[in-house]
Order: sequence, then C-alpha cells, then structure tokens
Amino acid sequence: MEKVDLRLFILLLMAILLAGCLWGETKIVTMEEQIQERVESNPKVGRLSGHNISEYKYRINDVSIKNGESILQLIASPGLSVSDAYNLAIKRSSLVFEDLYLSECFDDLEGVHLLWYYPEVNLTGQIELTNILTIYLSRQTASSINWRNFTDNNLAEIADYFWQSI
Repeated sequence: MEKVDLRLFILLLMAILLAGCLWGETKIVTMEEQIQERVESNPKVGRLSGHNISEYKYRINDVSIKNGESILQLIASPGLSVSDAYNLAIKRSSLVFEDLYLSECFDDLEGVHLLWYYPEVNLTGQIELTNILTIYLSRQTASSINWRNFTDNNLAEIADYFWQSI
C-alpha cells in the first residue's frame, strides 16, 4: 500500500474550496442601484450633469424608494438660458419615465417622482441646490401613454403632478 501525501491532498482541497467561493459569490443589486444604472445608461439622459462643481458633476444626486414609488433627485444641466435648462430637464424626464415604465424589471414601481435641482453659487461662494422642477407620474397615467408618439411638451399636462419654479 502506497503512502498518500496528506499535504498535497489538503492543498488540493483548499484550492477547490477557494475556487468555489470565488465563483459562487453573487452580488445583490438593489432596486435603487438598478434604477440608477438604467437612467445613467440612457445616452440622452447621461451620467454627467455638465457642471464643473465636483459634488454635482453626476446627473443622479440620489435615488430612493418609499411605499413602492421611486424618488430620483437629478441635477439639471446648465443651459444657454433658463428656458433651455427647463426644456432639457423636461425632455430628459420623459426619457426617464419611458425607460422605467416600459422595463419589466420595474413593474413593481407604482409611481416615479423626479426632482430636478440646479446648483448655484451664492454671493458668499456657497453652493446651494435649488429645486427647479418636480414631476410625478403614476403607473396608471404612464400606462395610458403611447410612448412612441408622445411629445414631451405634453408632460406638464398629463403628469399627475408638475411644478416648475418659473
């Protein structure tokens, strides 16, 4: 009978267990992370806000879910005029609503709140986030929209809630 080298056997066993642990690792992705990824992956909405203020250089400032509804705090892009900034935020809102409501992985969302903020530097050099636009669209309202023919200029009329600061 041959003698088996126990050290080699233990080393082989450890290698197999380690490989199993590495391959078996799964990352749980939260709904908030899925929403953020979906919004940022839309090239017409974008990941970056266009601001050179480091705290607000990304489009998404915060994503949360409460009572089955998503609340997204978004940073509006600087426009050539105030009107441009609003029009761009409204157009991007339509794209976000369409992305989220047409995706099966977000079927549990009963509503989506979009809160658009604009970072402004005040007289003392402090940065203030100013809410410039808030839009809420429920799943019921979204399901009545033919997104292929929808004009984002109508968003103010059909949204369950629409507010802009000007």
